[in-house]
Amino acid sequence: MSPTQRTLALLRKEGGLVQVVERWNPHSRTRHDLFGLFDVLQVNGDDVIGVQSCAGASFSARVKKLGSSPALVQWLASPRRWAVIHAWRKVGPGGRRKLWEVRKAHYRLVDGTPVLFEYADSQLQCAGNAPATTPPVPPHANPLKPGGHESCVNQPE
Repeated sequence: MSPTQRTLALLRKEGGLVQVVERWNPHSRTRHDLFGLFDVLQVNGDDVIGVQSCAGASFSARVKKLGSSPALVQWLASPRRWAVIHAWRKVGPGGRRKLWEVRKAHYRLVDGTPVLFEYADSQLQCAGNAPATTPPVPPHANPLKPGGHESCVNQPE
């Protein structure tokens, strides 16, 4: 199961409309994300959540990819649009069954600049230079386990 498929399953469980928005170009054999940003889109009430999903080891590369894109500022210009990263990895004690866990972070505009906010110890923390005020949290972000990750126990592999 790919990271995108895991994200789809998680978002469908949370509700709303969910759709894969990246496309495959068979001629160049490459995948193209929506606006160069998102693999999956979720519409949940008035909120539109763009999600970039990846393997856990690719988290920092996705942070750089989204953070350096000029399209991100336009996307986040609306207070009802969210840019979220889901990074999937297997965790668990040695010799025991490993479970898939998702690491979540999201971008918000602070003074016109995209700033990354991550979840650690069940608290939203700024990963960049931003004021101490906490921005709103995307509708799908709560609740999280301590450590800022959500395990999907129904998806062992």
